[in-house]
Amino acid sequence: MTQYAHIDNPIPQKLPHEFQHAGGLTMGLDAMSAERLAELGWYPVRREPLEPGASGYAPIELIGSEFVIASMPGDLEAVKAQKHAERHTALIAARDAGFDYDGHRFDSDPASRELIQQAVIGAMLAQSMGMTDAQFSTLISGGWRNTDGVPVVATIAGMIALGLALGAHMGRCDQASQAQKIAIDTA
Repeated sequence: MTQYAHIDNPIPQKLPHEFQHAGGLTMGLDAMSAERLAELGWYPVRREPLEPGASGYAPIELIGSEFVIASMPGDLEAVKAQKHAERHTALIAARDAGFDYDGHRFDSDPASRELIQQAVIGAMLAQSMGMTDAQFSTLISGGWRNTDGVPVVATIAGMIALGLALGAHMGRCDQASQAQKIAIDTA
């Protein structure tokens, strides 16, 4: 979870759900874009470890578009929090990076995942209704398209298998993230 700090009070925290600014009430601060948050004085916080053997004060500074906190050596919880944030970002990127099935590359961004899931449900319904592969292919405009826009999956069984391949891709991403989580937590 990313923490934020305000320009007037640079103490790292979760974004408030309600925020009073310039006499008005701004709600849903945690749903605003990074640009809008910066306009309101809110910036993400990143922790950066000091060199081993360093001592003294660990300042927080606004550098570019983020606050940077120099973590004192031994500030393990701060390092773990940063590593978990990086792990989560990597998980989302891996999920959205696409997957291979039957020699073709398919998109796996959130919208593509939802469309594949809906098409799989449609294939299962078509199967239960006794629809032929030719009828199903017509239903999905000649076939499900790969990343290059070429129709490659045109059968009911193929669509269901594509959905299973998407599920396997998501499982691999989550499994890798969980392994990283365990490594971070036991560090």
